[in-house]
Amino acid sequence: MGWRARVAAAWCRAAISVGIAVTSLAFAAGAEEGEAPPAAPPGKDWLTSPADPLFEEENAEFQAAPPVADPLEAGNRAVFFFNQKLDDWFWSPVTRAYRFVTPEIARVGIRRALQNLNTPVFVANHLFQLRFRDAGEALGSFALNSTLGILGIFEPSKEAGWEVRPADFGQTLGLVGVASGPYVVVPVFGPTTVRDGFGNAVDYFLQPLNYVLGVPTQLLWGGGAGLSLREEVGTQLKELRRSSVDFYSVMRSAYQQNREHEIAVARSRRDADLALVFPESWGCGEHPAGAAQD
Repeated sequence: MGWRARVAAAWCRAAISVGIAVTSLAFAAGAEEGEAPPAAPPGKDWLTSPADPLFEEENAEFQAAPPVADPLEAGNRAVFFFNQKLDDWFWSPVTRAYRFVTPEIARVGIRRALQNLNTPVFVANHLFQLRFRDAGEALGSFALNSTLGILGIFEPSKEAGWEVRPADFGQTLGLVGVASGPYVVVPVFGPTTVRDGFGNAVDYFLQPLNYVLGVPTQLLWGGGAGLSLREEVGTQLKELRRSSVDFYSVMRSAYQQNREHEIAVARSRRDADLALVFPESWGCGEHPAGAAQD
């Protein structure tokens, strides 16, 4: 298969996953603008979770971030409208059918297995970001869940106290100061930015399975990941859309706030690791140490 086809497949798989994942995060960000939403699954609602002293300073930074640049807003809104109709006419019916024929326990297992497949990408980006402990936990979880957990369907790593924290190359670029660039809504695939779009392409080449799977299998994998995420957040997304005065603006704001939050958390975790390695010379080490004493 030619390299052009493989790159096209990369965008399909990455954008489906990223675009639909963003909708779940938009629900949390837009909660203040509408009715109180249903409780989010554990680990999903970062905006309403208790404050962590380690991340308090960074959270203040991302909440004060300027609005994302949107010079293509008119075109983006048109594409956003198209995507909403596509969701109404295709994704919603397919999601309902998937939920009807697949027991909840099976859907949870599928979500876990799909995340497990992406763990090598997380590990690579943890190392790029100098987040050594996160890389170690993710790598150990991948080994344990892929074997005893039957390809990630089960998560025995949690019994060991290990957590897999997602990371991507767009986040890595943001951590070293690369600006997000213009906001873009891609037909079918949803929101992204120039930086994150480039990051998606790099993540494709960091995924070992992409070197052994054919393009049809990659597209099936990407579509399955998108469907699984859409099923998980379908109800919340519907409530957010119904309660929003300007759904486009809510989604755009949520995308930016979530990415700023992820970068802030990555920075804190990196600084904490480096402070352990260089307790005297790493300047940012004062922040984690001070937080630990509170």
